[in-house]
Amino acid sequence: MDEFWQKQKLKLFYKSDKSHNEKGCIVWTGATYASGYGYTNVKWPSGEESRERIHRFAYMVEFQKTRDEIPKFKGPEELECSHLCGNKCCINVHHLVFEKNMTLIKSAYTVRIKEFVVNHINPFA
Repeated sequence: MDEFWQKQKLKLFYKSDKSHNEKGCIVWTGATYASGYGYTNVKWPSGEESRERIHRFAYMVEFQKTRDEIPKFKGPEELECSHLCGNKCCINVHHLVFEKNMTLIKSAYTVRIKEFVVNHINPFA
């Protein structure tokens, strides 16, 4: 299994921009969905193939965990892997956190409101 994880680390290394932006992001330069999230196709040692969101996969590679071993609980307590930096293609594992889906939705909404307020002129001021 160690050889598998080494190959995956190399894949992440060669398909990312390590120049670190002002937030310290390591940006995936490989394939992306229309939503802006990066992804990669993985052939697991078991022979199973899957398409993984790249930030979750970066976490798996860093901690050598398969997708069955990483935090992911269903139901009202469902956990999602989210970016503290807000960069959908960031694969810096220090920017990733597992949080409840509702927390993620609320934090994304708060960020959008703040961006709107900062980037728009208040006509009533």
